Amino acid sequence: MPAVVHLLGYPGTGKRTVGAALVASVPRDEHRFVLVDNHLTGKAVLAALDTDSAVPIDPRVWTYVHDLRVHVLAAIEEMAPAGWSYVFTNYVVEEKPSPTLARLRALAEARRSTYVPVVLHCGPDELRRRVVGPDRAAHHKWTDPDGVMADVAGLTLVRPDSPHLLDLDVTHLTPPEAAARVLAHVRAVT
Repeated sequence: MPAVVHLLGYPGTGKRTVGAALVASVPRDEHRFVLVDNHLTGKAVLAALDTDSAVPIDPRVWTYVHDLRVHVLAAIEEMAPAGWSYVFTNYVVEEKPSPTLARLRALAEARRSTYVPVVLHCGPDELRRRVVGPDRAAHHKWTDPDGVMADVAGLTLVRPDSPHLLDLDVTHLTPPEAAARVLAHVRAVT
C-alpha cells in the first residue's frame, strides 16, 4: 500500500494535525507512514533567523527553504524503504502556481507509490477559531484570521486532477476521525 498522501487546504484547516493523527493511527509493524509537514523545512531555516521582530522576513529565505525541500524529497526517493508511505502537507492555490504537485507526483512514481491528494475543507467560523491556535505561532504558521479569510475569499485551492482525489470536510471532525477517513480512502485506492 505505499502511498504519497498529499493533504491540501487553507491555513488552519488542520493539515499537519490530521497528518500526525494519520501517522499515529497505523501501527509501525503494520505499515510505516511518515509525516513531512510543509513547515518542516521552513522551520529549519526560519529558526536560525530573526522572525520574531517587526522586520519583514528577507524574501531570499525562501530560496534556502526550497533548496532544503528538494534535498528532503531526494533523500526519500533515494534512501527510504520502498514500502513506506509519506504524508505531505501544503497550501497551494490556483492563482499562485507551484511545482509542489508535480514534484510529489514524480516522487510517488519514482517510489512506485500511489499519489493520493486529499483536499481538506473547513467552515469559515471554525477556520477563524483554528487559525489562532496556540501551537501555530510556534510552528511559524499564519495566525492572522483576517488575512486567512481574505485568502479563502480571493484564492482557489488547487484540486489535483487525480482518480484518487478525496475532498474531505473537516469542520466537525476530530483529527482522529479525519485521519480514519483518509486512511480508509488510501487503503481503498492503493
